[in-house]
Amino acid sequence: MNYGIYKNVRNASWQCLLDYGVSELPIKPTQIAKYYGIKCKKMSPKKLKGHSGEIKPAFGQLYILYNANDTPARQRFSIMHELGHCLLGHLDNSYNATMSKDKEDAAERLSKTERKFAVN
Repeated sequence: MNYGIYKNVRNASWQCLLDYGVSELPIKPTQIAKYYGIKCKKMSPKKLKGHSGEIKPAFGQLYILYNANDTPARQRFSIMHELGHCLLGHLDNSYNATMSKDKEDAAERLSKTERKFAVN
């Protein structure tokens, strides 16, 4: 990952913690998503078509969908990864995501950074 992408991820991660007003650990990814107006929903693996999570619009609302069968740690990671796409500006004006390898790597890095502080 190049330094510019790393710096953007680091800044977005810290800004997320500041925006949410984190004053104690652990953080709760579902509550952080809610703060940004994003709803989190558990989904069956079949509906996610093999993915652990995805972010998508429906009914004028942005949703993070995550695998109900994953471990709690993996669910937190998936929520933060998808939230990372939003925080890093990876969604276009219609909330559609077209993800390059660099964007996936950046969201992955953000979720790994936040994972250190997270709990459901």
